[in-house]
Amino acid sequence: MTRVFCFRFSLMAVLLGLSLPAWSGELAESYQRVLVSEPNIDGARNRVARQQAREGIVGGGLRPQLSAQASENQIQERDPFSSESFQGSRYGVSLSQSLLDLETAARFDREGALTEAAESALVLAEHDMALQLAQRFFQVQQARSGLKSLEALVRTLRLRREQARALSEAGQVSRLALVRLDSRLAERQANLAAAGAELQVAEASLLEIDPEFPLNDLTVGLDIDIDWPSLGSMDEMIDRAMQANPRSRQLQQQLNAEQLALKAVERRRFPVIRFSASFDERDINADNSAATKTETTVYGVSLQWPLYRGGRLTAELDEQAAILQSVQIEQDVYERRLRREISEVVSSYQTGQRRVDAQMTYLNAQLDAERVLFAAFQQGAVSQSEYLDALDTLASARIARDNAIFSTVINWLRAQVISGNFGLEHLAWIDELLAGLID
Repeated sequence: MTRVFCFRFSLMAVLLGLSLPAWSGELAESYQRVLVSEPNIDGARNRVARQQAREGIVGGGLRPQLSAQASENQIQERDPFSSESFQGSRYGVSLSQSLLDLETAARFDREGALTEAAESALVLAEHDMALQLAQRFFQVQQARSGLKSLEALVRTLRLRREQARALSEAGQVSRLALVRLDSRLAERQANLAAAGAELQVAEASLLEIDPEFPLNDLTVGLDIDIDWPSLGSMDEMIDRAMQANPRSRQLQQQLNAEQLALKAVERRRFPVIRFSASFDERDINADNSAATKTETTVYGVSLQWPLYRGGRLTAELDEQAAILQSVQIEQDVYERRLRREISEVVSSYQTGQRRVDAQMTYLNAQLDAERVLFAAFQQGAVSQSEYLDALDTLASARIARDNAIFSTVINWLRAQVISGNFGLEHLAWIDELLAGLID
């Protein structure tokens, strides 16, 4: 009787989450660390910088071009009858400016659109990393929850086995029942070993993203109340996602860029007009003659108009039109996928809330059943085996309740990411929720 009571206390301590460290915003703090250390985000940030440089390179062709030159020369000439030397200097400056270059202007606008697309890709990488961080964190918690419950169940079976062996020696339990119990215990021990390995893998996966993440134990209490945020209507989420989802914005900006690229190719039909001006000064001094100084100023406007390019322009237009169509197809495919994902995540989130309520009700019912069976066991009204079965069911109910909470939280966060509404405050809300769950 005392051994069963001690086991009951240890299992209830696991269920109640006694003596746990306080939760203090680990997810939000970890995400801020990841933003400055994650290679994928660094790569996306580098692509933004590279594209901004490309924008500056193309834009330079539309700005004034100024250059200067200077030279000093010493020339000596000799023949059998004479020798002569010359000293010369030359200084000059030239300036040019495009007055009409429609192709380069369109290419510059295209590079600007591509810069915006790269910035959206960076936001997408940051949001995806936030979702990955939360998913891996909750995978650790799910694995830990299963491991702790399996440890409790293995202890339960070991108590059963001791009871069964004592009864077997007294002739009250058959050898077949004892063999079955040993087989079940061996199976649970194998499950326990697998759960331990699963927890190690989950922790390694989380630490891969953030090596500094504190692997604190987190046990959800029994008396909890969750005020789930509302997501709004499905149509509102879809409309918001079409405008704010980072991948949707990236594809729209890529589409804008390819439309500008097509416009740039079309503008190759038009002339390019440039203004140029230069000033040149030459000073030549010979040994036997007076110095000569020449100043030259040139300015004017030039026009270059391609009239026929052997059909190359038509082929370039066809090529760019095909590229544009490919981006449009990709955008249409993603919009359909986005609508489906929003529908799925909203449905999963709403179903998850009902599942959490149902699992909490079931867990409370199992707690009541455990109390009744324990009182009956103390009075000898039920067997030890029946009471231990109730503890098994109670531990399984806690796992199901915890998994329902964790998966519903992930679906809520995923909805924020998909709709393009994600911000650091959403991870802060999860931290606040977890702090309340383990109080």
